[in-house]
Amino acid sequence: DDPDLSAFELAAGRPPGVDSEVVLGTDAAAEAGVSVGDQVDLIPLAGRETFTITGLASLDGIPGAANSAFTFFTPDAAELRLGDAGTAREILARSDSTQPDDLAARIALSVRDADVVTGEERATEEQEQLGTALGVFETILLVFGAIALFVGSFTIANTFTITIAQRTKELALVRAIGASRRQVLGAVVGEAAMSGLIAAAGGLLAGLGVGRGLMWIFARCGLDFPVASLGVET
Repeated sequence: DDPDLSAFELAAGRPPGVDSEVVLGTDAAAEAGVSVGDQVDLIPLAGRETFTITGLASLDGIPGAANSAFTFFTPDAAELRLGDAGTAREILARSDSTQPDDLAARIALSVRDADVVTGEERATEEQEQLGTALGVFETILLVFGAIALFVGSFTIANTFTITIAQRTKELALVRAIGASRRQVLGAVVGEAAMSGLIAAAGGLLAGLGVGRGLMWIFARCGLDFPVASLGVET
């Protein structure tokens, strides 16, 4: 009822008004081939039942698979079909005249057995939890990247060794016409640095292309990422 508290928004229709009505996530409705006004069978804790769809909802501003698994009941129907009557797992509150910290402190005094946090604290907790989960995956990717870099460095070193060996006569001729050892070494190192720079730039662009391609593939599979562009960190 309060758009400032709800993370969801109605994409079509209206909220459920009686216990036999529900609102579905937009992707779930699309996959099931149903829309507002249709009937749909659901299996809550009480067993299989038929409900009428009064609306479709999605997470506010977030596309893709995140919108697939939501079903909204009336409060009474939710208590009976999803949990224990007279109980709630979570309550959201706000005040136009009280600061979040003060409001949380007042609620904590009234509801002593609840974990009371501000919206900012909750967002931080969820970001840390998500960061921990993604950190494991990132570590795995970094390990594979380090292995590839380690193996690749030996391959590149061998390639340059062979290349320089094939140019022995050319380098000897450069020495014969007056170039110093330092100049020859500098020329070889300069070529290696230029080749490495060009290859690194090409690899970065190729990596961005692969990342964008993966995002496109995930989007075709219904797994859109809620970001506008790829992030590149050092």
